[in-house]
Amino acid sequence: MKRREFLKRILTIAGISLIGGKGNVYGESPSDLSQRAVKSTGNIANRKNWLKYEALKDKQKPKEPYAVLVDLTKCIGCRRCEWACNEWNKNPNKPIKEFEESKDKKPSVFDKIRRTSAGAFTVVNRFYENGRPVYVKKQCMHCTEPACQAACFVDAFKKTPHGAVLYNPS
Repeated sequence: MKRREFLKRILTIAGISLIGGKGNVYGESPSDLSQRAVKSTGNIANRKNWLKYEALKDKQKPKEPYAVLVDLTKCIGCRRCEWACNEWNKNPNKPIKEFEESKDKKPSVFDKIRRTSAGAFTVVNRFYENGRPVYVKKQCMHCTEPACQAACFVDAFKKTPHGAVLYNPS
């Protein structure tokens, strides 16, 4: 038996015996834990999306996988791809005009590096190379067998029926 397999089995057995499928050692159910996590992080939008995708998990998967081809050398940072992704996946969205205007506003959406989340499967970040802005799109790749999900032994990543992998910090 390989070391990785051994550790996986031991941790699984320990987790099952400790939790017993009923929540945690304090008797809290998974929904109670979810509520507590929302209260501590203030991330209500993330929780709503998580619950929405939990309800969809038994639906039939799409017959054909989707793919997106992007030439990032032509990206101007308009963030229309973010808007379109939110529309397609029915995530919370703003009017497209707000996406385009946020680029030049102060403070700008590009002032900090953003990560994908349950409410935003696609984000565009701005970096500078030789004084010129370079826009980099980061998105969930909707992998058939996502490595992020396989690597997480606490089941914080869940793959939706539509392909996106969501991260639940609680």
